[in-house]
Amino acid sequence: MKQKVLVAITGSQSGIEDEDAIQTLQPGSYGYIQNKHVIRYEEVLEESLTGQPATAQCILKISADSVTLSKKGHTQTEMYFKQGESFDTIYETPLGSLHMGLYTTRLEIIEKEDSLSLDLEYSLEMNYSHVSDCNIHIQITSKS
Repeated sequence: MKQKVLVAITGSQSGIEDEDAIQTLQPGSYGYIQNKHVIRYEEVLEESLTGQPATAQCILKISADSVTLSKKGHTQTEMYFKQGESFDTIYETPLGSLHMGLYTTRLEIIEKEDSLSLDLEYSLEMNYSHVSDCNIHIQITSKS
């Protein structure tokens, strides 16, 4: 895969009032480091408390059977996904910290010469209460 990539993310949550799917497309960079696909991109979040768009620097590390997503910026967290496993972390926001629990029910990674495809399903808890079941599809393709 080429160094410059496009990162397309589609996600949905069930069990919450606003069940609209999210879709984003942003440029990123790709590298293969220590047997992991490493993708860096910037996520533009909704407006911050100041009224300005907020951003987070994201690093996605994909190995043969697990995925780690780190975010730093307006919000900060590190999420780890491996099918059949739970992961607890802290989600830092401008308004304070929240305990976040993840349980991965499905993880499928498809590698091709010019793309990576990731399908992820997990249960999300915030402050020890179930919030939703989440589905995310991430498509990483070489930028032409």
